[in-house]
Amino acid sequence: MYIFLLLLFVVVYVWGVWLVNYHLFILYPAFAIFLIKVIRLKKHPEEPVLKLTDTEIHFLKTGKTINYSEIEHIHLNSKWKNGFLTLKHSNKKQYISAAISMEDQKEIRDFVMKKINHKNVC
Repeated sequence: MYIFLLLLFVVVYVWGVWLVNYHLFILYPAFAIFLIKVIRLKKHPEEPVLKLTDTEIHFLKTGKTINYSEIEHIHLNSKWKNGFLTLKHSNKKQYISAAISMEDQKEIRDFVMKKINHKNVC
């Protein structure tokens, strides 16, 4: 019985070592990509992409400004893409293409919707 348990332990140990080494080999490229992304974030810190004023939104990367009175709807609620603004005078969408955290997206959306609704009431 002891010999069987010892043999079973050795077989399971060798199989486990092989399995761990195999999976670590597969994880090395993923770890390298993650490390490169962290280094890039440290070299290029976050830059603001939007500036919200009392009357308009400034897109800092493109230099474009849009008044709140021109906005029909704002869609910001995504982990993968940051959404868009729908303008009143056309069906064109102004895309917001930058990494914005979910908390900031919620704050921006609430602020812009409050401004849009305030303009519609007045």
